[in-house]
Amino acid sequence: MIEFYDKTMIPNPKLLHFLQVTADNSKIPYQKDMFKGGGTDAGTAHLENGGTASAVLGIPLRYCHDPYSIASEKDLQTMSILIEILAHKFNQDVVDKIYQF
Repeated sequence: MIEFYDKTMIPNPKLLHFLQVTADNSKIPYQKDMFKGGGTDAGTAHLENGGTASAVLGIPLRYCHDPYSIASEKDLQTMSILIEILAHKFNQDVVDKIYQF
C-alpha cells in the first residue's frame, strides 16, 4: 500500500512518484490509500531538520488497531520485494532529484 494522504502529512510528490514508478516498472502490485482520519509517524518525521522527504508504505491489515492484526502473506512478501528493490535503486542522484525545486 502506498499512502497518498493522511491527516498529518501529504507525501513528497517526487518521492511518491519514484515509489510508484519503481513498483510499476517492477510489476509489483500496490494499493493507493488515503486516510481521512489518523496518521502515521511520518507526520512528525517529515518535519524534522527543516523538512524531510517522506512517504508511507504500508501493509494492508485487518483489525489494525486490535491486539492482533491479520495480513495476507502475499502482501508481506510483495512488500519485502518492493523494499529490497527500492533499497537498490536509491542513490544520491535519486535523492538530489527528490529535493530539487
